Amino acid sequence: MTARRKLLALAAVISAFVLLPVVGCGSDAGDGSKHLKVAAAPDPKGDITKFVIDLAAKRGIELELVTTTNSVNDHQLLEDGDVDIDFNSHVPWFNDQVEQNGFEQTFVQTVFLTPTGLYSENVRSLGELPAGARIAISKDVPNQARSLGFLQSAGLITLRSGASDLSTVTLADIATNPRGLRWVEVDLEATPRALPDVDAAVILGTIATAAGLKLEEALAREPANNPLWAIGIVARTADVDDPRYQQVFALFNSDEVRTFITDEYPAGQVIPAFGPPTGVVRP
Repeated sequence: MTARRKLLALAAVISAFVLLPVVGCGSDAGDGSKHLKVAAAPDPKGDITKFVIDLAAKRGIELELVTTTNSVNDHQLLEDGDVDIDFNSHVPWFNDQVEQNGFEQTFVQTVFLTPTGLYSENVRSLGELPAGARIAISKDVPNQARSLGFLQSAGLITLRSGASDLSTVTLADIATNPRGLRWVEVDLEATPRALPDVDAAVILGTIATAAGLKLEEALAREPANNPLWAIGIVARTADVDDPRYQQVFALFNSDEVRTFITDEYPAGQVIPAFGPPTGVVRP
């Protein structure tokens, strides 16, 4: 290697080394000010976030959307500083992640609710659901618990009387299953893809919306009145009182966002649910 090539190689190594510390808690905007990264899955979370990004820009706040497809990793991304705000969780999922991993995070506020539905490509009504039907259901505990509570409200199963905490019940807590429904446990985001292979699938509202499913097509739908399942904003506890973060939190619960949600989802697939979270185990 010539002396010139050695110098070029050394310069490349030094440049790479210098750039490495940029990765982490927020990145620098072009004007040298720090902008905030918001993790959000696709529609409706991503669409709401894009709207908030536009609102923030008018106020001189720079936000960046980091689109996520696997909600299991969002809280780890937040903890590691790869994003600054997570807009993917409901409280039971937040509680589960904090308890399992010891994350220093705060569930700041809720933003919207999306009713869970029972969807099918094979039957047109709940009454047509055959005995022994195969039902796809999320396998993680918080979302399986929500699905089971919904199926109980739809009259398809009952849960054992001691199962008072409907955020932690599992298939083992089913007391009666008069139709002999059979369960196919899949990843949360795979529930829509399971539809061709099962009789029906319990699909959370955010997942159904992202998959293009319409709530009015569901065989049954969850009553949209439980704030426990509202999707909201999570941040690292150390950052919650930062004025920049406070401005962003306020935008997610603004009148402009309320109007955007009701205009964008007039059929009630996404419902504004602003306010403090309900049921957080550790603030």
